[in-house]
Amino acid sequence: MAQRQMRIGVVGANGGTDRWGAHLPAIAALEEAELVAVCTAREETAKRAQQRTGARLAFWNYEEMVRSPEIDLVTVAVRIGLHHPIVLAALDAGKHVFCEWPLALNAIQATELSTRAQARGVAHAVGTQARFSPGIIYAKELMESAYIGRPLFFHMTHFLASAIEPRPSHRWWSIRAEEGGGAILIACGHALDVVRWYLGEVAEVNGQVQTLVQETRFSDTGEVVPVDAIDTVACMVRLASGITGTVHVSNVCKRGSGFHLTSTGPRGVCPWSQRTWCSIPRPESTGPRAVRHCKNSQCRRACTRSPSSRPRARPGRWRSCCGSLSGRCTRGLPSIRTSATRATCTRSSKLSGALRPPAIGR
Repeated sequence: MAQRQMRIGVVGANGGTDRWGAHLPAIAALEEAELVAVCTAREETAKRAQQRTGARLAFWNYEEMVRSPEIDLVTVAVRIGLHHPIVLAALDAGKHVFCEWPLALNAIQATELSTRAQARGVAHAVGTQARFSPGIIYAKELMESAYIGRPLFFHMTHFLASAIEPRPSHRWWSIRAEEGGGAILIACGHALDVVRWYLGEVAEVNGQVQTLVQETRFSDTGEVVPVDAIDTVACMVRLASGITGTVHVSNVCKRGSGFHLTSTGPRGVCPWSQRTWCSIPRPESTGPRAVRHCKNSQCRRACTRSPSSRPRARPGRWRSCCGSLSGRCTRGLPSIRTSATRATCTRSSKLSGALRPPAIGR
């Protein structure tokens, strides 16, 4: 007998072009999922989202949506300050929940949600950005295989320009500390999660936070407004495993270099970056292997290849894996296979394995 599809309702579907629509194509790509309902804050945007996505139901009140008997799972992709009430309502309605990071504004709210989810016996998860990156997944495999030996220490930076770039007035919450805006919950949280995933849980932190940019101008209205959200974080970190490292995250870096993590072990150094680049001498190999996203924006893949398969071009130039290299690409999340002379990219659209996000309560 065929397995019934998971019926999903999306809070924060947005009928316009805002990036929160990212949940929608992901759901559409899963054979075992069905988009049943969309929910936004206003009737007109909810109906526009329904028209664009083909969802059967449209809501402009999340409390009504989570009570619908036609929905099994609720995904939440709205501003951080609304996560707690929406997730709590969904859990109380007995729905499974997938929520964007940060889960809540503080540990008190997050603990309440975790406790409620466990009491209700529902599946619950938080989505962090890096754990779905093909390059980061591949790097995790290398770390678990001890290519650098036992990790000794790490250095992580995440430099962005979001605090100094123009932003529209509808993103007012991103400059407010009480709304969860700034670097400490968002940029630092996503980046530090990679460290936790690779090296273990954080046990102790000693550092400082700052608000270096204290006013900004909205790009659409021209209004100059004060900023109190933290934009820079610098700290020393000790992990439960005993590994120590440094963390520096800032949203005030013009032409920011993005995410970089360097892990050092007795057998070598692993540098990972936002471009998901890796070049590590393998003990059993005659040369380095490399992993990087495919340059084809429609593919968004990680390609691995040995030195002999690199295209003849100046260093730093890579061709797409779609058509330019031997191999194939199908839709879904990647698993990576390599050979000495070619790269083959395969994907699985099943909601299993690497696609399953870390649970917030179990």
